Amino acid sequence: MGSLSIAPRDEALTFARFNHRDTPHLLLVTSFDKGKVTGIDLQQQLPDSVSDPISLFAQTGYAALEALTGQPVSIEAKDLLLPFTGTDNQIAVGINYSEHSDETGVVNSFLFPKRTAATAHRANVPARDYLLDYEIELGFVLLSDLSRDELPKFMGLVLSSDYTDRAALMRHANLRDVSSGDGFTRGKSEPGFMPTGNLFVIPKEYLSFYKKLKLELWCNGDKRQEARPSELIWDIRRIFAESFARETRRWMCNGKQVSLPIKNGRIPARTMFLSGTPAGVIFQKPSVRQIFLGISELFFSLHWSQVQTVVEPFLREEYRSGRYLKSDDEVQMRADRL
Repeated sequence: MGSLSIAPRDEALTFARFNHRDTPHLLLVTSFDKGKVTGIDLQQQLPDSVSDPISLFAQTGYAALEALTGQPVSIEAKDLLLPFTGTDNQIAVGINYSEHSDETGVVNSFLFPKRTAATAHRANVPARDYLLDYEIELGFVLLSDLSRDELPKFMGLVLSSDYTDRAALMRHANLRDVSSGDGFTRGKSEPGFMPTGNLFVIPKEYLSFYKKLKLELWCNGDKRQEARPSELIWDIRRIFAESFARETRRWMCNGKQVSLPIKNGRIPARTMFLSGTPAGVIFQKPSVRQIFLGISELFFSLHWSQVQTVVEPFLREEYRSGRYLKSDDEVQMRADRL
């Protein structure tokens, strides 16, 4: 985990953020080796520049940053900060890898709002009494507002995660139509449920760049997930189109109606598109026996309007299994060039 391949600047600009004398500075990264990240301190080289890669890119552009030279500095990777300033309303894709569809039993891809902000790569994730599950994802970050039928020239890429409380999700999901996305916002939007990688990458050609990536996740040292974004069911163009098609769609979360961050046909800059997770999550679809137990419990309860109670026998067994994330578990993710 201490070394990582960094894309050359004629393919992508890679940024990291760190504290220098209690002030955030931005690093234009050239290497990541032996636990240290090396690059050009942009606030030293460009004294009037901002320490946010999205704002800096808007001011400076790709070519000027690609050509920049300066004395390199090295920073301990563990000390890096969240590399960009984001929002608290993201657009997330459910079921976007075919093998994840197989393991969950959900067939169709869908969207939902994830109403939480990114946290730093080493941030703790709250465990509490959740059925807490990990998901590794490639995040696409808008560098400027996006209008309907528009394709951005540049986008930011980050390694991200989509932590989930499976109990809350299943208790609020629409069991008759899981692909409605109902309940997913509720199960995925707790504070701290989106730790994000310490590098922010702006490729020169993101449509080809992201398809060459490989994302990997380990839990307590055991490899659990491997994602190749070239295998996405909905590519990023399709994700844009599906997002705008749901501008007026509403989901319930904690008793309130929520929506995707779209207003008057525009998605605001800094919104992250979470592109979906591959197979290998802790959650597996209920067995025939568990479904039968749930239906039987619903039948004898005589609460016909409370269809959601059918999941309770399954959830009780999931809690007893001890398989879900607990306090002091460690999840690690990596992706070369990301």
